Amino acid sequence: QDGRACCSSHINKEKGTWSRKQDWNGPQTSSTTHSASTPLDLSKKFECLKIPSSIYQLTVALRQMGMCDNGTSVRVLARFFRISEGSVIFKFLTCLSFLIHCNTDFVKKEIYFWARCGKIVSQIGEYTCFKNCIGFINGILSPLEEKPSINPQDYYLRKSSYRIAMLVVCDNKKRILYYLTGWPGFSHDTQLWDNCELHQNKAQLFSPGQYLIGHSGFGMECNLVPNFQKSLLFHPSPQE
Repeated sequence: QDGRACCSSHINKEKGTWSRKQDWNGPQTSSTTHSASTPLDLSKKFECLKIPSSIYQLTVALRQMGMCDNGTSVRVLARFFRISEGSVIFKFLTCLSFLIHCNTDFVKKEIYFWARCGKIVSQIGEYTCFKNCIGFINGILSPLEEKPSINPQDYYLRKSSYRIAMLVVCDNKKRILYYLTGWPGFSHDTQLWDNCELHQNKAQLFSPGQYLIGHSGFGMECNLVPNFQKSLLFHPSPQE
């Protein structure tokens, strides 16, 4: 009788439940059970943490855009946030679609900070010795998910990946003031600088004495100052 009882399809006990033959669900604390095939709803966990879904989507998108190399992989991001790979793609595309299709006035007001360059100058001058600096400029290589269909050799780099070149200007709080993107990955930072709006319209966008700080790959200009690389044979005086 005991053997026949163990083989029955449903046997309820005080400490656990048998749902099928040789399938032990473990101790049951409530009437609701979850099978292995049921996907976990992580949104409830984030509701407990009081994190709005929009902020969480933006967090995933910013991390994917801010990382480099393998850090931008969907699999790596899914493991980091403990979500599915499809959720990573969905959250990134949702934020990207919002920025593309939202009101243009909102984007200019909330994201584009170049009109407030006077305030940026005062903030940078308080924490650094660069009194008239209004931002920092650098080039970025953004990886592509697929091989471009037109001139793919122009986007292929020695890191065995296809990338596009970007030129980004940010302030002391790492907020993006200006960016230029869409150029092939082999393009140099100086080539992007020569074709960007900041360089072509510097008389309208820069006040006298204002400048950006970049790496040594940029050339010296009235509104762009590259960093100084110290030579091994050069020994500056204390005044210098």
